Amino acid sequence: MAAYMPRLGLEVPRKAFLLLLVLNLAGFSAALYEDQAGKFDWRQQYVGRVATARWEGQTGPARRLLLATNHHLVAALNPRNGHLLWRQQLPNQEGPLNFFLHQGSATVTVSGRLARAWDLALGVLAWETLLPPGRVQGALLLGNDPHHLVVLQMKTVTLLTLTGGHISWSVTLPDSVAWEAMLSAQAKSLYVIGRSADGYVTSLSLELDDGSSVDKTMTTAPAGLSSLVKECAPYEATSLVCLPHTSSLPNHLYLIPLSSSSNLLSSNVSLASLGLVPELSSAGAVLWGVSEAWERFGGRAWGSKSLILRLGPKAFVLLGFNNGNVTVLKEFEQTDLVQLVAVGPGLSTVVTLTQKNSTAYSTSLISGESGLRFVDSAMTFNVETALKTVDKVRKPEHTKAPLDGQCPSVWWPCTYLLPHFT
Repeated sequence: MAAYMPRLGLEVPRKAFLLLLVLNLAGFSAALYEDQAGKFDWRQQYVGRVATARWEGQTGPARRLLLATNHHLVAALNPRNGHLLWRQQLPNQEGPLNFFLHQGSATVTVSGRLARAWDLALGVLAWETLLPPGRVQGALLLGNDPHHLVVLQMKTVTLLTLTGGHISWSVTLPDSVAWEAMLSAQAKSLYVIGRSADGYVTSLSLELDDGSSVDKTMTTAPAGLSSLVKECAPYEATSLVCLPHTSSLPNHLYLIPLSSSSNLLSSNVSLASLGLVPELSSAGAVLWGVSEAWERFGGRAWGSKSLILRLGPKAFVLLGFNNGNVTVLKEFEQTDLVQLVAVGPGLSTVVTLTQKNSTAYSTSLISGESGLRFVDSAMTFNVETALKTVDKVRKPEHTKAPLDGQCPSVWWPCTYLLPHFT
């Protein structure tokens, strides 16, 4: 299959590649272009437009770069030179590749009603399991070294073993709720979250052993809320913050508890009370990086008590949450890209990227808990020079951000690789 190479202007692919370079490729896509031949250290062919990319493993040098593309392809690349190690074409009739998950030693795809696990060394199928009927809403790998895959369909939650793809249990959910998302609390229990027609956000807690229901909460949904996975984000394993795109109380954050044992009470906080005003040129404030926030609260529950709020095209704010209190940790002005990444339980780092001119960019690391910039973490670079360093980047041996505000003097690999632990 020939590579998908739309002919576009040079400016778009350059920014796309920088986003890929600095922010882990997570939640974003990049393409390859014919008129850029020779501009990059390497250019991969025959995989199509990248939809999702993951680094293999969590520590040590990355042996493979794992990709899923818009052509229903799953592939592995050598990160040093871009050589294609293997690729597998999924049947187009299955529909889109809904989820591409990698955690620990497990790599799983979910497309249509089929869940598949892959052997990364050989690039072959390890197992394949047919799921119950219903559109797939979510999928999680549970645990740091996961042993289970859990899949949410419209009215069904199914738990599969990763050793052979066997279904451990499958439970039918109440049909009075439109179920949209899942969260895992330290891989011990599972929260399934949805909205009901009578105006409630409903959370159902399930035991992982047998799928039995152990807790249920119902909280009045914010007016105008149309999607939990697009307008809400988890900031603790048992809490959501929502910012509806249309609401009777615009520019208000809504805090929603998901557990009956939570100390958090349902409440709302106006942005004005925090001294924040969305730019007039924007469509209003929006939660930024929502899909990544849901990923952070996967099986590892490496979530953060911080979130990014976008106030305008180049205006962002880092917010901290603690027992229902919301504080402004740092404001970012004239910043092109901001990404919050989890680097360990309760630890997060903000990576920023700002374009200075047509070829120069600056980037820095900020603590997601304090809003303070790591020492020696600011750097300005030329895009053509930076691209030539990619082949030399290796993963650090640790998976935690520096706790004392210090960053290694040669910090470019740190900036580049911190997002890969999401």
